[in-house]
Amino acid sequence: MKRILREDEVRIATEAARWQQALAGADESVRAEFTDWLKASPRHVREFMFMEALDAAAIDADPDRELELATDLSGGDEDAHLSRPTSFPLSRAPSVEPSVVGSPPSPPLRATSLSRRRARGLGLAAAMLVYVVAGGYWWMNVRNTYVTDVGEQRSVRLPDGSMMHLNTDSRAVVQFSGSDRAIRLESGEALFKVERDAGRPFEVVTPGARIRVLGTEFNVREMGSATRVAVVDGAVKVSPAGPSPLPLAQVGESLTADPSPVAGKGEEILRAGDEANVEQRQVVKSPKPNIGRAVSWRSRRLVFQEESLGAIADEFNRYNRVPRIVIEGEQASGRRYGGTFNADDPQSLVRLVTRTGDLQAEQRGDEVIIRGR
Repeated sequence: MKRILREDEVRIATEAARWQQALAGADESVRAEFTDWLKASPRHVREFMFMEALDAAAIDADPDRELELATDLSGGDEDAHLSRPTSFPLSRAPSVEPSVVGSPPSPPLRATSLSRRRARGLGLAAAMLVYVVAGGYWWMNVRNTYVTDVGEQRSVRLPDGSMMHLNTDSRAVVQFSGSDRAIRLESGEALFKVERDAGRPFEVVTPGARIRVLGTEFNVREMGSATRVAVVDGAVKVSPAGPSPLPLAQVGESLTADPSPVAGKGEEILRAGDEANVEQRQVVKSPKPNIGRAVSWRSRRLVFQEESLGAIADEFNRYNRVPRIVIEGEQASGRRYGGTFNADDPQSLVRLVTRTGDLQAEQRGDEVIIRGR
């Protein structure tokens, strides 16, 4: 499928090509303006380095025919090629005026060999790359998968400076590019603290839900049949996921989430203090949200409010392989308890439920069986 360039993409491509030409013999003031242009957006860096890569490829393909090619393009006038930017990529820089602020100047051009320009361009690209990494603007496509084992928690600083805290037994696929910030939470739970970037909305997608933000802090838990979202700060837009939760781009491609995510069917705006479940393609806000409980796992605490013993045992088993708590019988499984527990101490639950004598516990290898007497 043919990709149509957006107007801003055309503008940036044009500016990058003109900057290449303007830097030939540029003085310090021009280079300072060029640096400001780079700082304005990671996309400027990406486009300029793309131009340099095309120059390098052109030299490798035909190092001895520059003048002949330029003469052909100018219709036989050997001086005409000096008034054209020889580094415009084919079909990438149509005649569109660049923006006024940060636009490259148009100084008189001198005849500079392509090989010398390539060396200069590669040096500039290397310098820019150092600047970009040091400044936290690592724009290149980033695709990483992060996994935590049972009982493990992990904090990850994302390329844009946002933080992702993964809870136990979780898996998240991160895809960042110059225009997209997207995460697919395939399983488990994560707390996100998002850096604001109006040009690149931050999106988290689970098999059942889609959460889109600009800058906020929120918790997402994927539970198989449902997704639970709790907002600590800011606001998020939550909707049921479309048929394709998140098509991850390949290296060099731009990531675009599913364009038809069931808009208007259960879509909700959640603000600080709100909590909701997304299930059966509907968003249901909690009438009694408890954000402290939702993020208590960050301090490895489990908070329960009159929940069934079966559900409490499942939660302990998320954090512990040994011992694994098994509840036998509906009588035991349906009993309800509340309290705050250390996630790493499943025996504390065993002690609590067997204290009254109505339930008993039996150790079988790596399992603790709890059942009625």
